[in-house]
Amino acid sequence: MFLIALSLPGWIQAHPGHGVDEGWSILHYTFSAEHAIPLVLGLVAGVILWTRVKVIKKIKKDI
Repeated sequence: MFLIALSLPGWIQAHPGHGVDEGWSILHYTFSAEHAIPLVLGLVAGVILWTRVKVIKKIKKDI
């Protein structure tokens, strides 16, 4: 999970030429839909996966 989170910026690498602010600033990643949407989707998927794993471990422990 940590490696996936660590590699997210590489998958949605910013570049100049569109959006808000300079291409390599955190504002560009945060406020440009081309980068913010995949970032949010990746974070939501990570939270869902983490929650499911946690629930499955609890169920297996209770059995």
